[in-house]
Amino acid sequence: MPLFQQLDAAYAAMIPGIYAQQREAVGALGACIEGTAFSTATINLNFRTAAHRDIGSFHGYNMMGVLHSGLPLAAPAWFMLPRYKIAIDVRHRGAVAVNVHEWHCNAPVTEHPEATRRSPSHRMSVVAYLRMPIFRACPDEAVRQRFAAECANTHVQNHSRFHYEWRERKAAGAGVGSS
Repeated sequence: MPLFQQLDAAYAAMIPGIYAQQREAVGALGACIEGTAFSTATINLNFRTAAHRDIGSFHGYNMMGVLHSGLPLAAPAWFMLPRYKIAIDVRHRGAVAVNVHEWHCNAPVTEHPEATRRSPSHRMSVVAYLRMPIFRACPDEAVRQRFAAECANTHVQNHSRFHYEWRERKAAGAGVGSS
């Protein structure tokens, strides 16, 4: 089974209610990664993300899968939800569904000490999601009205709220990812 179909099946098993709604939205849109509830994917190779929140995903949920190749990593590249003080070791062929409106990040990717250009140590994260702003370009007026207005309001409100919270925390001297 291809990677995105595996992520889709895991997403359906992990959060079936959101998945069903997302699958309906993708069906109405008619544009997706074939056979999935996703429109978009982001691929990161040996990349550490700082604590951040994402906006524009359907109901805020993304699906992340991890693939390793070459030598094993020297240490886990933990996926973390700082607010909840949770760290998840998403290993090779592992997956996690997460509300990306929550602060999240991952620990540094530490390659195997014997890794070389010819014998690397790689961690690839594949993040799949339904990008809500895509509905603004939908040619079907009924679909656009059904989803685009909701997406525009959610997108703008969430972005404004997140930016405001970040600015307030920064002014108060608190860390960006702290609660």
